Amino acid sequence: MMVAPGRQKAVTIVRGPTRAMPARVSGVARPSSRRWSGPVSAEHAHLQPLLCIASEHATDVDRDARFPTEALGALREAGLMLSLVPAPLGGAATSLKTVAGICEALARACASSAMMFAMHQASVAWLILHHEAHEANRTLLQRLCAEQMLFGIAGMADPAPVAGTAGGPGPALLRHHAAQLTLVIDGTTIPYGAYADGLLLPAGEDGFVAAPKEQYKLERRESWDALGMRGLCSDKFRVVVTGEPGQILHTARDDAGSLHAIVQLLHSAVWVGIAASALERAQAYSRGQGEATHALMPGAARLAEANALLQRMRAHLGSALEQASSGSSGLPPRGLTFVDEIQVLRTGVSRSARALVNHTMMVCGMDGYRNDTDVSVARHLRDLYAAPLGLRSARNAAISPTSAFDATPSSDILPD
Repeated sequence: MMVAPGRQKAVTIVRGPTRAMPARVSGVARPSSRRWSGPVSAEHAHLQPLLCIASEHATDVDRDARFPTEALGALREAGLMLSLVPAPLGGAATSLKTVAGICEALARACASSAMMFAMHQASVAWLILHHEAHEANRTLLQRLCAEQMLFGIAGMADPAPVAGTAGGPGPALLRHHAAQLTLVIDGTTIPYGAYADGLLLPAGEDGFVAAPKEQYKLERRESWDALGMRGLCSDKFRVVVTGEPGQILHTARDDAGSLHAIVQLLHSAVWVGIAASALERAQAYSRGQGEATHALMPGAARLAEANALLQRMRAHLGSALEQASSGSSGLPPRGLTFVDEIQVLRTGVSRSARALVNHTMMVCGMDGYRNDTDVSVARHLRDLYAAPLGLRSARNAAISPTSAFDATPSSDILPD
């Protein structure tokens, strides 16, 4: 069955029975679902309405594995879809560091919404890197700003080929004549593909193709039913693009590495945001327990370790973002050295974030383990297990499974 992608595509949701939450859970008052209860810095005060909406729907987005339509609407309302686009093209010319900060803040409310925003911004950054040499890209970026389009990236989560083995889905680029190209990819993973207004697609040795929704057709091959990040709706599709040869973004290997660096920087910001949310819940739980028993805060050592992990993650990410802003248009410099450094950053952040959430679950105990409490960190832990699995670039394909997948030692899974 052909899927016609488009903005705000209707989704049929089957809702199962749910239990009403108690007014208080382990001494922690249940906040109103109509407001954002987490701390917001002055820098992100303008995000309050967005965070409120994303937080309100985060539970059912995860439970029903449905696309976060409400958060996307709020992002558009706030004008954040065009954050990175240069001002001459109609954008906000926001720095990559600021966008990463938005990803972190949004991840504290809803990880799936934050990951959707991060992948959109990575796609936009790639278009910006090539807009000066491609008239089609400039036109597409101007349209993105006018319509607040949602862009996605195809193939980033597909299995990377390992030396001596067959790879994942391979694109076939067929040029019928000078005025037309046809790109066919079968079995590729496209996060929120059925909801995107445009896609960035790999075109083999030719580079990438950026296509608006009217130029491609999708046929769903496999539905998304995952442990975490369920709202991404990362189905597998057969995609057929019909466009013009001028849409091909011819890239060198170093250029392709820049795309992976951008993606991994913004994804790292999402992992940090998830970890920060878990720590906030553990701190709230511990305060509630202390108030109820007039005793010392339980789990103080674990909270201190978790806070130290969070500060280290933020420091490392901040340093990488400063370096990333040194390239053209304020985006990462091209070159494999920087790409390797970002790979190390992502590995470290993903490990630290999972270790942090493990600490918070031990602090919150069974209330953190359960899904129906305000201090639950079960969703945080499930979402974070996506961190070491995806986004493997071709350069990392030959790395041994242990280092490539960042196997976590048992001491991190159940810290002493």
